[in-house]
Amino acid sequence: MSFTGRLWDVESQSPYFSYKKHKGSGGVYQVWYDDAPSLTPKYKFADHMHLRGVGVFQVDTLDYTDTPEGKQERADMWGALPDRK
Repeated sequence: MSFTGRLWDVESQSPYFSYKKHKGSGGVYQVWYDDAPSLTPKYKFADHMHLRGVGVFQVDTLDYTDTPEGKQERADMWGALPDRK
């Protein structure tokens, strides 16, 4: 379980959190990830640099349940992609 909650690295525009695997083990681990707020500036940068596209990694980890939270997560993540016409 995270003991820091969601943290934000300004330089990489990425969220992360820290946790201990077992109480008393002394080992601290970090998990860095992307979400809609962190992907948006990266997608904008790719567009600004006139790159030909971006790749989506591991969309199978999104919440595909029919719950309001799952629907919102999918809308946020897919909505972060730039609109190309």
